[in-house]
Formats: sequence, C-alpha cells, structure tokens
Amino acid sequence: MRKKIDFAQAKVNQDVSDDEAYAQFERIMAIRCASDDKIRTDRIDVDIAGDLIAGTMLSCIFYWHAPSKETGKTRLRVKKQGKLWLAVDRKEWWDRCRITERQADRAIKELRKMRLVETKVFKFKGLTTVHIHLNIPLYLRLYDLALQEYLKENQEPAIDESEPEDEELTQDAIVEKRFYTKRNSGIAQNVIPALHKTSNASTESTIQDSTTEVSLK
Repeated sequence: MRKKIDFAQAKVNQDVSDDEAYAQFERIMAIRCASDDKIRTDRIDVDIAGDLIAGTMLSCIFYWHAPSKETGKTRLRVKKQGKLWLAVDRKEWWDRCRITERQADRAIKELRKMRLVETKVFKFKGLTTVHIHLNIPLYLRLYDLALQEYLKENQEPAIDESEPEDEELTQDAIVEKRFYTKRNSGIAQNVIPALHKTSNASTESTIQDSTTEVSLK
C-alpha cells in the first residue's frame, strides 16, 4: 500500500555536525549496498517500451520470466493453458517497483498494444487476478533492434588518415581509435548471437519445466 511521507517530520537537525552527518551517510550507504531492496530498470527496456514507467514494468516482467541464478530455472510457478504466468494485482506494482495503480493500468495497456505481453484473468490464491505472460520471441527481436541502434549511436567514426586533423595525432592514438572503432562495429555480431543462445537455453528449460504439473501456492 502506498504511503505518503510526512515531510514536516523530516526537519534537519541543526545540531548535527558535518562529521556526524557524513558518518550517518556512510552507514546508510553500507546498508543500502548490502540490501536487495532495489528496483532495477534496464535502459534498453525503456527504449523498447517507449517510456520510463512501461520500461520499468517490462524489466520487472522480464526478471520473473528469466532464470534465477540459484536454480537456473524461471522464477514463475503458475502454469495455465500450457504457459507460465506472472500473477500480479494492479495494487502490487507499488510494492514491486513503485508504480501506482493508474500508472500500472496505462503501462500494461501499452505493453499489450505492442504485443509484448499477453494478459489473462485467472484465480490466484482464491482471488481473481491478472496474469501476465511475456512474448519472448518478440521481446528478443526488439531487444536486438534496440541494441543495434545503441551500438550505432555510440560507434566511433572511421579514421581518415588523409585529413589534416590526423597529422596532429600520434601513431599510438590513431591505432587506438582504429581499435575502438573495429571493436564497437563487431559487438553486434558477437553479443546478439550470445543473447539468442542464452534465450534459447532458457526457453528450452522453460518448455521442459512446463511439462510438469505446477501447483499454485
């Protein structure tokens, strides 16, 4: 449930010294670094979805569909109509990634319009709940396109040694520029097949897991 912060109670104590304030800040940072209470939003998901809120929701949906580090299997446990689903009520998005109910309605509508997700209404723990299934093949295609666009925008321009500007560069600087240009141009060829390989392995694992009966908790 979303709760408003009472900023009237958040007055700065003028008696606290700078050293005490920095010591408290370091303690808070240590706690936050050790905590798993984080919201992860991948920029590439924002590029795919078109805005920050829908991108944050997409990152959360992807997280639950992806294999966990501990088991190597998807985190989803709800199986309906031959598919694995993420069961989440619109009110739960605030606890998951600080998205309000109104924002959640708009974001899921946009993702559904893009055919990135499929939604169905099923019973979950005795309650009527929206279930979400990620369109993994389409997501991968859009991921590839977004990645290639990112690489294109960040690729170093080719070096033309005939230009006067190059005369001021040392030979080492010219070689370094050529290296980074060649390296960046090859990233798409090296990274994208690896993404497909990982996705295919995850998909095969998911398909194999879906053959077993999954009980609702």
